Amino acid sequence: MTRRLILMRHGAAEAQGPWQDDAARSLTDRGHADAAAMGRWLAGLARPDVALVSSARRTRQTWEEVSAAWEVAPPCEPLDALYLAEPGTMLRLLQDRSEADVMIVAHFPGIGSLAALLATGGPEQDRFAAYPTAGIAILTFPGGPWQDVQPGSGRVEHFAAPRDL
Repeated sequence: MTRRLILMRHGAAEAQGPWQDDAARSLTDRGHADAAAMGRWLAGLARPDVALVSSARRTRQTWEEVSAAWEVAPPCEPLDALYLAEPGTMLRLLQDRSEADVMIVAHFPGIGSLAALLATGGPEQDRFAAYPTAGIAILTFPGGPWQDVQPGSGRVEHFAAPRDL
């Protein structure tokens, strides 16, 4: 059975105010619109069995916009561990999962670094370094549990950002 990993960076967020907690930052109007557009794009390609979402406000808002594209939204698990997580942390969280198709909504640069780490290469891999806001990569992996996923074992099926739509 093929496994699919969907990696998304949150939409454009407001600038951090001088006394504002970074995790409390909201999406801008553009961020909401971009996330909704990417959700419609994604719904035409894949539906995750579960979404692992950073507990930050902007990532939760991104998921709300994306998940509205499906008639029945996949379950969502907000995780503090995904807030500004490094690729290794995200990989460990993924390796604990049993679902076939998993989506992670998190932050830059971690999400782009994870995509680059897992991808076998291809023409899209160089875009991971800049991973634009609301960007989504869909990677596929050969059968077997997520515990078997290693660097360079995923194939980039799709990569898009709002400007590509």
